[in-house]
Amino acid sequence: MLVPACYGRTVAGSGVLPPHDAPKPVPVPPPVPRVPVSARVEVLVVDAAADVRAGFVALLEPLGCGVLATGDAEAALALAEAKGVRVAIVDVDTPATGEGIALIAALAAQTPPVVVFALVTQRSFDLAVQAVRAGACDVVVKAPDQVQYLRGRIAPLCSVGAVVAGPLATAGAPAAAPVDAGLDADLRRHLDELLRALMAADRRAIVTDERYAVGDRGTAGGTARVLCASADDRLFKGLSSPGAMPGFTFELAQSAGAALDRVTNQGFSIVLVGPDLPDMPSAMLVRAVREQEPDLAVLVYAPGGRVELIESSRSVLLIEKLGAASQLAERLIELAEAQRVRAQERRTLRLFRERHEELLRRFAEFRRRLDARAK
Repeated sequence: MLVPACYGRTVAGSGVLPPHDAPKPVPVPPPVPRVPVSARVEVLVVDAAADVRAGFVALLEPLGCGVLATGDAEAALALAEAKGVRVAIVDVDTPATGEGIALIAALAAQTPPVVVFALVTQRSFDLAVQAVRAGACDVVVKAPDQVQYLRGRIAPLCSVGAVVAGPLATAGAPAAAPVDAGLDADLRRHLDELLRALMAADRRAIVTDERYAVGDRGTAGGTARVLCASADDRLFKGLSSPGAMPGFTFELAQSAGAALDRVTNQGFSIVLVGPDLPDMPSAMLVRAVREQEPDLAVLVYAPGGRVELIESSRSVLLIEKLGAASQLAERLIELAEAQRVRAQERRTLRLFRERHEELLRRFAEFRRRLDARAK
């Protein structure tokens, strides 16, 4: 919750001077203006995926707040103005990659400003910087292990009367000094530069620490683990033969049930799904794996046929016609490296947020105050 640190001062007494040895009255700060008790806090959820919006509605409504959900940026702004939205959760990739940043800036610039939580799917440190600069108070990765964290951050803001009515509204505060537009512009620029420098320095330090702690692939011992889910073990044998792919370990699951059991918390980077599973269609197993472990790279293949990478909204052709296991080697190396980079970005973002949560909150608050002065 963003609470202003400025208070007026009141003096207790009847106007008669107290004795010289009497204790001095203690200044009592006036109460912070709050939303009327009758008002219900409205939370705006902006995400292009209907299932994600529905999930947030189910997650947040039990907190007692109203939840407004949309996948359209213009509709989001209209809802924010019409409904008096005070808290928003914005996917930075809605409606397209990175385009949610502009919406975050627009919401944070409203009067009173909206408290914005940015959602990222790409584990991109640079995108997180952009979101914070735009006015987000926190950046959260769209992953199952972050759901309860986000709910815990929003829960206090959903309590009746818990959201501050305005970051600059303080009873008895003196009139604001004349705005120096040039000075404010310089302050904003230097704040942005300071934030970028701090995040870049933290990023270098975290990456360096991890290189000393783990192998070059970003996992213990520098090994990338691959699970082959197929009743036919020929591809598995070709990939796991001695010396075929240094730095990789391969495991075989010859049924969909066994594959799902081993995927959970087993530290795999890649799952290869063959066409001939005895207990479940391959497409069903792919969906189950992606729901269970959304960060895994999932490939489907057919001996002598296509090899495709299955992403959340599309499939990417990797090999037109699979003849030998060696054809997959280069692709697996590329995928393992991409997985390592994404995992590193995610860890970097999480560690930065944990180290500097209060600083990020104050940065977002100060930027909002500067923007409010400029109006």
